[in-house]
Formats: sequence, C-alpha cells, structure tokens
Amino acid sequence: MTLTTATTAGSTLQVVDLYVVLQLPVPDQALRFLQADGGLTPEIRPLVGSCTVAPFMGEPFRCAFSGGEPVGDYRWLALFTEPGTGTITEPVAQVPFAFSP
Repeated sequence: MTLTTATTAGSTLQVVDLYVVLQLPVPDQALRFLQADGGLTPEIRPLVGSCTVAPFMGEPFRCAFSGGEPVGDYRWLALFTEPGTGTITEPVAQVPFAFSP
C-alpha cells in the first residue's frame, strides 16, 4: 500500500500541525498516527508540528501487507490543526479502503 499526499497553500500563510491518521477496522476502530520515521503510533502526535502550509506532493507511507492484518474497512485521515491545540482548521480529508486476504 502506498499513501500519496498533496497540499496546496492558500493566499495567506498558515502555520499548522499536520496529522495523518490510520483508522483500523471495527470493532474498535483504533487510530494510529503516522510519524516522520514512517511508523504508526497510538499516541496522539502530529506528523509535523508548527509547519507552514506549502505546496507538497509526496509519499509519506508505504507498506506491504503480510496477510496477518485485520480484515475490514480502513480509513486514512489527514487534518491540519492550530499548533498545539488540536483545533481543526480545515475539513478532514478521508480516504477509505478495504483489506481482505
């Protein structure tokens, strides 16, 4: 699986915390937060903190499924928040996908 992201800057400079989150399937729908090293953590931590929104296109995450992952519906979420507050500043981007062996 390859996750590709893109951002575009607005006309006004905006400093944000960027979160990229993987929501696991039911029953618990746990959240895993993408980190700069490519790892996923259950701790609520931004991928990048206090960054200025700028045009970007890249691949922040890639993995090969082993077949042992839970079967079901997953969802990637991406959001900007005011730095250090958790207050969401833009609509949350969502990309659902399903996994089955």
